[in-house]
Amino acid sequence: MFGFAEESDIKPISGEQRLYMQQVRARNQSRMYVQSLEALKMSRMKKDRTKSDV
Repeated sequence: MFGFAEESDIKPISGEQRLYMQQVRARNQSRMYVQSLEALKMSRMKKDRTKSDV
């Protein structure tokens, strides 16, 4: 049912497409890293705020 089907119109990707995909992947990974740093910073700020309230 979920086997691989041969499709004649699918061609291997070119070097240019592969390079583009690598760039997109790298950009997405760096964005995720920045977002995780921002989330960590906000979490620490919230924790510090709750400590000072006590």
